[in-house]
Amino acid sequence: MSRSFDACLSNFFNKYLSLELNSSKNTIISYKCTFSLLINYLIKEKDFKLNDITFEKVNKDVILSFLDYLENKKSNSINTRNQRLGAIKSFYQYSLTLTENIDQIYNIKQILNIKNKKFTKKTQDYLTKEEIKLIFDSINTNKEIGRRNLTILVLLYDSAARADEIVNLCVEDIRYYDNQIILNGKGNKKRVVPIMDETIELLNQY
Repeated sequence: MSRSFDACLSNFFNKYLSLELNSSKNTIISYKCTFSLLINYLIKEKDFKLNDITFEKVNKDVILSFLDYLENKKSNSINTRNQRLGAIKSFYQYSLTLTENIDQIYNIKQILNIKNKKFTKKTQDYLTKEEIKLIFDSINTNKEIGRRNLTILVLLYDSAARADEIVNLCVEDIRYYDNQIILNGKGNKKRVVPIMDETIELLNQY
């Protein structure tokens, strides 16, 4: 890898994402995965040497071929392809502020102009009230683990929270007095969500 590319990539992860942007752990892991895939692709599929991985040689056409590789050879969804592109563009946007080389700037801007691939979102199916009730009724609440599982499922259903938001829920995030919980979402953004009396009763067991 060229010194400038290597240095930018190192600073991007070790300083910019973690210290300046305060990005979440999951975001950093996802971005690292993207660049691990990219570097392996360049070496194994494009016969790059480490010294070939430069801002001049990793141009728009190379990035586009990598994205097509992810979709067609690695069977990534278009949404995943777009997420990988977002990670790459975040790095190149950061690198743009650090370089004064005209050729590098041109290639970086070409990559930043790559558009997300459009796709038709599938209509999400949903469970009927009867189906939800069957799921809840199937849980054996005679045991503590069953009561715990029912509480988690009811809380997920009632709050529309993501699984990791429920996992990270703390006791102090539950407002028993006004039927609300505080969820810590992506980017450490907090939001207050109202929940039903029945959910509060289940939570009171813990």
